[in-house]
Amino acid sequence: MVKIGICLLMISLSAYAGDSMVRVSCEGDSLGAEVSINGKFKGECPLDIQIPAGMLNITASKVVSPGKIRSFQQQTRLGDDVVKRIDIVLGPVAWT
Repeated sequence: MVKIGICLLMISLSAYAGDSMVRVSCEGDSLGAEVSINGKFKGECPLDIQIPAGMLNITASKVVSPGKIRSFQQQTRLGDDVVKRIDIVLGPVAWT
């Protein structure tokens, strides 16, 4: 019975192996920007999120007034079991 429990524990731990951490950092008027990773909304900046390794398309945007938005986009590769920091710096105002 103990061997089965240990095997199940090892299998469940291996399911989480390879996850990495993305730390999305921002300052000033970038605070509160909406962050999406690979097209899925993840929260507002600043943000720490566990995510599987691979290619990431990170976008952030913030409405500054009706019809005007500032945004950020970066594509990066995330390795296994790492912590990667992404500093969000929103670009100039654009019309939506």
